[in-house]
Amino acid sequence: MSLELNDFSAKALLEKFGEGKHKPGSGSAVAYQAMISAQLIHTVISLTKDPEKPERRARYINIIPTLERKDNEIQNVIMHELEVLFKKDSFQFDKVIKTRETRDNEKDPIEKSKLIIQALEELKPATEYLIDIAKLCNQLADISAYVFDNGFKAARGDSAVALKNSISCISGCLAIIDLNLISFSSDEWTDKIRYETNQLRTDYTNLYEKAELSLSKLQDESIRKDLCDKEINQLLSSIETNDYYEDSYIEDKALKLQNIILRYSDVILKKTTTSSLEALRPDKVFTKALGYQLHAMDDDEYAETAGIIDQEDKVVYISNRFSLGEQNFTAAHELGHALFHRKAVYHRDRLFNNSAKRSPVEFQADKFAAYFLMPTLEVQQAFFQRFSTYRFIIDENTALQLGDKAMKNKYKSTKDLCRYLAQVDKYGITYFNSMAKEFNVSIGAMAMRLEELGLVVV
Repeated sequence: MSLELNDFSAKALLEKFGEGKHKPGSGSAVAYQAMISAQLIHTVISLTKDPEKPERRARYINIIPTLERKDNEIQNVIMHELEVLFKKDSFQFDKVIKTRETRDNEKDPIEKSKLIIQALEELKPATEYLIDIAKLCNQLADISAYVFDNGFKAARGDSAVALKNSISCISGCLAIIDLNLISFSSDEWTDKIRYETNQLRTDYTNLYEKAELSLSKLQDESIRKDLCDKEINQLLSSIETNDYYEDSYIEDKALKLQNIILRYSDVILKKTTTSSLEALRPDKVFTKALGYQLHAMDDDEYAETAGIIDQEDKVVYISNRFSLGEQNFTAAHELGHALFHRKAVYHRDRLFNNSAKRSPVEFQADKFAAYFLMPTLEVQQAFFQRFSTYRFIIDENTALQLGDKAMKNKYKSTKDLCRYLAQVDKYGITYFNSMAKEFNVSIGAMAMRLEELGLVVV
C-alpha cells in the first residue's frame, strides 16, 4: 500500500515515522524534510514579491523575475519529483525489508541464497532513489542560498532553515547510501554509485561552506545591531534632563547621532553608505534604531497639526497635508522631542511658527531638526559647490550668473534672498538640485538655515 502525503496530518505523519516500523523509512524522511524546505523557500519568494506590499516589492523588483523562475522550478519540478520519490522509496524499501524477512525465515539453502541476491537487487533502486533525492536537495540548497542572500530580509529565518535543512538532507542521503553499499561487493554498479556520491560530497562541501558564510553574515548583522543599540542608548543617556539647552549642545547631539547612523548605516538604513546626506533619515532612526512606529496622519481633527509623537506608546504621526520636505522636517522635529524631552505626547501645530507663545521645547525640537537635516559643514559645502562662495552677495557677476539684472531691487532683505537661493536650480550654465531639494526640506527651512549660517549677505 503506497503512502500518500495528503492522507495524514502532520502529527499522524510524525507518528508514522515514529511507530517503530520500516515504512516510511529514512529515505522518505529525507524527501519529506526536503519538501518542507521547498515550501519554506516558496513562502519567502511569495513574501518578497507580495503585490499587497508595493514598497517591499519595489525594493526587490530587479530580482523578482529570477525568484519567479526559481519558484517555478521548486513548485513544478523539485516538489513533484520529491513527492514521487517519497512514495517510491517507501514502496521500494518495504520490498527490501519483506524480502529480507522471507530470506531470514527460509530454511532451504538454495532458496535462501536466491533471496539474498533478490534482497540486494531490491536495495539497488532504493539506493538510486537516494541519489536522486540528494541531487534535488542540492538544487534546493542552491536556490535557498540565493533566496537567503537576495530575498525578503525579514524572512531570512525561513530561508536559513530551508538552506541548512536542504544541506542536512544531502548529508543524510549520503549516510544512508554508504550504509547500503556495505551490503554489496565491488562491481560496476557500486563504482557508479560511489562516483555519484563523491560528486555529491563535493557539492555538499561547497554548499556547506557557502551556507556558513551566509549565516555568519546574519550573525554579524545581529552583533552590529546590538552594538548600534548600545551606542544609541549611550547617546540617549548622555542627554541631560533640562528645561534649557544651548544651541551648541543640541547641535553636538545631532552630529553624534549622524555619526552613529553612518557607522551603522547597514543596520539603520539597510545599506552601507559614507554619504552624510543619505544618513539624514529621521524616519529610519525612529523605526530601525528607536523602535517607533511611523504613520501618516490625514485626520480632519488634526488639520493644523504637522506631527504628533507619543513617547509612551512609541508612535509618531506625520501629517501628509504638507510637502515632503515639510514632512521630513516634522519627522526630525519629533525626533528632537524623542531625544531631549520626556513628556509623553507633543504636537507640532504649525510649521516654522516663531511665535513667542511657543514653548522652549518646540524651539529646541526645531533647532535639532535644522542641525540634523542641514548640518553646518554639509550645507556650506553644498552652497559653495553651487555658487562658488561661502558669502553670497548680489553684484553684477552674481546677477548675471542668475540671469536677473534686477536682483538688487527684488531682494532687499537677507531673508528674501535666502529664500530665493534655497530654490535656485541653475547658476551660470550649471544645473543642479536646489538646496532645499538636496537636503529634502522645505524652501522656508533651507532659507532659515542659509541665513543662520551667514552664507548670504544683503
